[in-house]
Amino acid sequence: YTFKFDSYQTKVSVSGCSMTKSVVILKPKDHNGSPLAGGTARGGGGSSYSQWHVPGSTDANGVLFDFRDGLYTTMSYEMRYNNTTAHKTQDITINPVFEFQTNLLTLRLETAGGAPLDGGNPRYGVGSTYTTWWFPGGVTGSSAPGETAAEFFPGTYSFEMQYQGTAEAKVSVTIPDADTTLTWQTTNVTLQYSGQISYGGSNGDSRWFNKPSMELLPGTYKFHFRSCDRTDLTSG
Repeated sequence: YTFKFDSYQTKVSVSGCSMTKSVVILKPKDHNGSPLAGGTARGGGGSSYSQWHVPGSTDANGVLFDFRDGLYTTMSYEMRYNNTTAHKTQDITINPVFEFQTNLLTLRLETAGGAPLDGGNPRYGVGSTYTTWWFPGGVTGSSAPGETAAEFFPGTYSFEMQYQGTAEAKVSVTIPDADTTLTWQTTNVTLQYSGQISYGGSNGDSRWFNKPSMELLPGTYKFHFRSCDRTDLTSG
């Protein structure tokens, strides 16, 4: 049967001589308050949110129901979105609707002069690790010139921006309870040499340097001046 809980409705299977359920409604929202589809959750009784996984994910209206046998009072839930999480504990006899709100995180790549650069490819992870996932917003230029954006719950994360075979990390960044922009700036590297130049990797042979100048992220990279020598150069 279709049941309507205030303004939320869902189908419920009814069977047996009696049935007792606690009903919880989980609702993630983006930074503008719009519903987020695809959020997943786990929950539990009391202050623990790790006792069970909630089947399914939030629908197009940003709603996910959880039905549990028995009558609960205090319950806890964790909502996961874009591999970031938020937790809440509340008395469901007073309020069975758990609302979670993300913030807009924008990653920006630009030159030292502030000009936006498209094509930067960021990745991220929880805590001090930045190699776990590619950023869900895509490469820079996906949301605005030089920018990529995604919805994140507050927490501590690390990020690495990759561009033109160079990379720079921002480690253990605390995303506050507000919209945030993280900015990477490149260095304009000019090399004067009559022959071909390659750079990157342990031998300096990962990719060609487009003479005379390229925008590279700060760091130390091995350059191979073809028909001559290899050396480490630091940009930034």
